[in-house]
Amino acid sequence: MIPAGYPEAITEAVLRLIRHPGERLRMGTAARAWVIDEFVNGRVLGLTVGFYEKLLEAAAADDTIPLATAAAGD
Repeated sequence: MIPAGYPEAITEAVLRLIRHPGERLRMGTAARAWVIDEFVNGRVLGLTVGFYEKLLEAAAADDTIPLATAAAGD
C-alpha cells in the first residue's frame, strides 16, 4: 500500500513496477484473480438480490410504507 499524500512513494512504486516486470505480472495476475473471485457475475447477482430482499423485508416490517411503493423504488 502507498500512503496518501506522498507523491514520492507512488513515484517509487511505479518505477519499481517498471523495473521489475515479473513482479508487475505477478501483481496483475493476483489482482485479476481477486476481481474474478469477488465480482464474478453469480456472486454480484446474489448480493444484489439479497440487497433488494432486505429492502422488501424492511418495507414489509414498516407499516407506514406501502409494499408496492417500496418495491417500485418510490
